[in-house]
Amino acid sequence: MVAYKIEVAMNLIISFGNFLFRWRDPLFSLFFLGSLYALTIKSDFFLLKSFGGLEHDYFFSFLGLILILKGLVFRTLVIGFIYIKRAGMRKQIHAEQLHKEGFFAHSRNPLYLGNLLIITGGVFSFNSYLHWFLILPFFYFVYYAIIKAEEDYLTKKFQNEYLEYKKQVPMLILGNWKAFPSSFSNLRFSLKRALRIEHSVHSYVLFTFVLINIFKFHFRYDFSWESFLIKALLFTGGLILFYQVLLFLLKKFRFLEDHEKPS
Repeated sequence: MVAYKIEVAMNLIISFGNFLFRWRDPLFSLFFLGSLYALTIKSDFFLLKSFGGLEHDYFFSFLGLILILKGLVFRTLVIGFIYIKRAGMRKQIHAEQLHKEGFFAHSRNPLYLGNLLIITGGVFSFNSYLHWFLILPFFYFVYYAIIKAEEDYLTKKFQNEYLEYKKQVPMLILGNWKAFPSSFSNLRFSLKRALRIEHSVHSYVLFTFVLINIFKFHFRYDFSWESFLIKALLFTGGLILFYQVLLFLLKKFRFLEDHEKPS
C-alpha cells in the first residue's frame, strides 16, 4: 500500500514536472514581476518584511551577486564544453543523446545546479521573508519535479544505459571525482559557442539583479533616483543592455560561430 502511494505521488510529480518544463519561462517571469511589485508595497505584513536593515541588505545583495555570478559562470562552462538544447523540442523534454562527458560525468543536472545558484542569489538579493519561506522552497521543488520528469523520459528512451549512468553520477550536486580529468579529455571548450548560446541568459539574469536592487533600495529605503547607488545601478543596467545588443549583432553576423558540429 505504501509503495503504491509512493508510486502515485511520484507520477503526479512527474506530470507536474512536464507541465513546469513547458511553462517555466512565463512562470518565472510572473514570479519576478510579482516580486518587484511586492517591493513597492509599504506594509507591516510579516512576509513582506526584510531580514535586518540597510546594512543587511547591502550584504545580502553582495552575497546574492556572488551566487548569481557563480551560477552564470558554471552554466557557461557547461555549455562551453558540451552543446545541448536547453529548451527541449517544442517545449517538451527531449534528448537526442545521453551526455556523459564533461560536467555531466559529475552531475546529472549541471545546468540546473547553475540555475539554482542563480535563483538562490536572487532570493538573497530580494531579502524578504516571502522569498525565504515560500518562493525559494517552491522553486527548489519546481526543479525537483522537472528533474524527475526528465529522469522518467531518459529512462524510457535510453533504458539500461541511463539506469547505469544514474547509479554512477549524482543528481544535481557535483560528485564522481574519480572520473576527473578524463571526463574532459575528449572535449574542447568553446567560448564562442558558450557566448552564442548563453549571452541572453547573462543579460536577462544580470539585468534582473539590477532591477531587484533598484526597486529594493528605492522603495524599501527611499534612496532617491539621484543617489550614487541608484545611478550606479542604472549605469550597470545600460552596460548590460549594450552587452546584449553587441552579442546579438556578433551572433547575427556569425562572428560567434566556432565551425564545430554540436557535441
